[in-house]
Order: sequence, then C-alpha cells, then structure tokens
Amino acid sequence: GNLYQGNHEPMITEAEFWKAQEILGRRGIPRPKKRSFAFTGLMRCGECGYSITAEEMVNPYGTHYTYYHCTKKKHYVKCAQPTIRAEELERQIKGYLERIYIPESLVELGLDYLKGEQREHREKESILRGSLEKAHGDSLRRLENLNQMRLRELISDEEYLSEKRKLLDEKIRLEESLNAKGSGLNKVHDLTVKTFKFAHEALERFESGTPEIKKAIVHAIGSNFSLRDRKLSIDVEKPFELIEKTLNALSPEINRLQLSKNEMDISQSALPRPQFLVWCRIV
Repeated sequence: GNLYQGNHEPMITEAEFWKAQEILGRRGIPRPKKRSFAFTGLMRCGECGYSITAEEMVNPYGTHYTYYHCTKKKHYVKCAQPTIRAEELERQIKGYLERIYIPESLVELGLDYLKGEQREHREKESILRGSLEKAHGDSLRRLENLNQMRLRELISDEEYLSEKRKLLDEKIRLEESLNAKGSGLNKVHDLTVKTFKFAHEALERFESGTPEIKKAIVHAIGSNFSLRDRKLSIDVEKPFELIEKTLNALSPEINRLQLSKNEMDISQSALPRPQFLVWCRIV
C-alpha cells in the first residue's frame, strides 16, 4: 500500500498523458490556460539588467491590452523604466524588418549572380581536384616503387623508413585536401540563400505569424535584446547589418526593382553598373 518514486524514464510527458485522456473522452485534471506572449524570455531591461516580462490587462470596456515591463525582481533595486505596449514593440521590430527587406527581383538578381560565381568556383575546383588526384596517384606509385626497391635490397632499412615516412605524410595530406574541397563553398552558398530568403519573407511572416513564429524571427535577427525608454536595442547579426547598409546605398534604385519580371530584364537593366557592383559585393 506504499507509494514509491519510480526511477524509469517516462515514455510520454504528463501533458501528453492528459492530452491522450482528452482525446479518448475521459475527464482529466483541469489545467489552467496560459497566455502566450511573443517576446518574453528575449529581452532584458536596459537600466537594471533584469528580464522583461509581459502581462495582459483589460480596460472597463472589455478591451484587452498587452504590456511589456521590467520584472524588477529585487525590491532594493530602483528601476524607473516604463511599460511599453505590445503594438509599439512590434512596430519597432517591423521597422527593422522593413530596413532589411529585399525585393524579390533583387533576391533573384543576387541568387543568379551567386550561381554564376558558384559555377566559376566549381570549374576552378575541378582543375585543382584533378591536380590533387594526379599528385595522389604519383605518391601511391612512389610508395610501391619504394617497397619494391626494399624487397630487392637496393636501399637500406634507414633509407627505406625515412623515405616511406615522407611519402606517407604526403599521401595523407593529399587525401585530406581531396576530402575537404567543396564542403565550405556549399555551406556558404546555402547560408547565403537562406539569409536572402529570410530578408525577403520575414516582414510578411512576422505580420501574419503566431507568437511562436514572431519569437523565432526576432531570435534570427540577432542577440542581446534590451529595452530602455521604450526603445528596443538589438545586436544585429553581421549578414543583416551588411544587407541594411547595402540596401540603404541602393535606395534610389529600389523602386525600379518593384517592377514585375515581365516588365524588366533582370540581367540587363535591373540596376546601373555601379549599384550592380555594390549588390554583387554584398552577395
């Protein structure tokens, strides 16, 4: 009749258990519903350093408002930071997403340029790989010749071991080079494509997204979020910082990039050559 703490690893969580009971039509333990806030756990107070939390309030007319404010956990720490409405916080985030928004035409131009650059790299890499494979084959033949010379007693043990060590070191170095080539370029290409697509899609997804999606988008932008005097500060990731600077330099030409694909030839007239070179550098 005694109860003991089990040491086994649970197959499912307690929340999953009660969800299963609900699906099966069985009455479970009533669970309080938690309000989901998009930006809790992200920011710290710019004055005292404590975390920023959120709460929902209802005015006498029944309208719900969400406010973010410093937790002010320590009573002896004086923090005069005011609250900020969720709408104002979202407005600031959307303002930044607008500054890194890349029009679809510019995304296509950048990816086309990237594909051309990747083809050029692959051609150079193919030539280099051919040279490495030839050198690797030569090292294998020299090792075999060395073994044959030793079997015929044409060289001493000391000469054999010394020369074999050199050839083995060369063989290992060439094999490492052969295995390493190409992986770095592919990773850079994939990250560039993802970054450009994020910059193009983030604003729209933020505006229509769930709190979870909004939090994920903000997480992707940067780190060290702080809130002071109702102003959000972010340590922006380097790629987005570069994109913002470049788009600012291209701003006189951005309107031309809003044209549909049928109204312009991306390869010929999307950007004047100086602006095109600026964009190529950012790619």
